[in-house]
Formats: sequence, structure tokens, C-alpha cells
Amino acid sequence: MKKDKIPFKIGMQYENWEFNLDILPDRIKGLDSYLNIDQSLNTFLNVHTDKTELIFSLDILEGVIITFEDRTLFFYKELKEMILSDLEKLGGLDIMFSSECEDYSNKLAYCVSYKDNTVYLFYCNMKINLSIITSLI
Repeated sequence: MKKDKIPFKIGMQYENWEFNLDILPDRIKGLDSYLNIDQSLNTFLNVHTDKTELIFSLDILEGVIITFEDRTLFFYKELKEMILSDLEKLGGLDIMFSSECEDYSNKLAYCVSYKDNTVYLFYCNMKINLSIITSLI
């Protein structure tokens, strides 16, 4: 997994994408949710995504929810294995963050889930991990 395969990294600034985002209802109280509308950035590990939601706190990216719609259980298992394999090779979640101000390496969480033929992949600051899981259930 190369860094360029993950366009949205935790800790990046809102201004990087401000003209490519549509406002969404806030998923988590106190945080701002946006839909990425730049189709060229709707990929993860070179796989096309159907929806990419970005969650910000004070203009700092804190979470990303990537949605793959109309997918099979096989796709879910394959994606999950690909992520685990690539993370292991590269030494962890640090490839999903970009911050000069703060070390996120021990503060990140990710999850891949499958529900109603939809695969949800999210990675985020651990502080909002449970809130994202709850909002997807």
C-alpha cells in the first residue's frame, strides 16, 4: 500500500479539499461531516469507492468513512485481507495519517464492516471510533 493510494489522511487540513466537499448532516455531535465530490479522489487502494465522507474537528481531518455499495461478501473479505496485508508489510496505521504537529501513530483505529451488501471502511482518531461505529449500525 503506497501513501498515494490513500488520498485522505488523518490530521490533514480542510483547506486541502474545501472546493471538493458538500456539507452533510453531522454524524457526530461537535464534528463536521462532508461528502467528497471529486471523483478522482474516490478510490482506496486503487479500488473505486461509491461514497467518501470526511469528518473534521476544527478544520482537522479526524475520520474517513468509505462506502462500497452493492458488493458481495467475497469483496468484503478480499478488501479486508488486502488492508491487513498491506498494513502489516508497512508497519501499521501510520500510512493513514499526515501531521507535522501531532503523532497519530498510537491514536488511530480502523474497521471494515459488511451490512446489507454494503462494505464500510473507516479509519479515524480513536477518540471518535465508537461514535462512528454506532452511527453505522
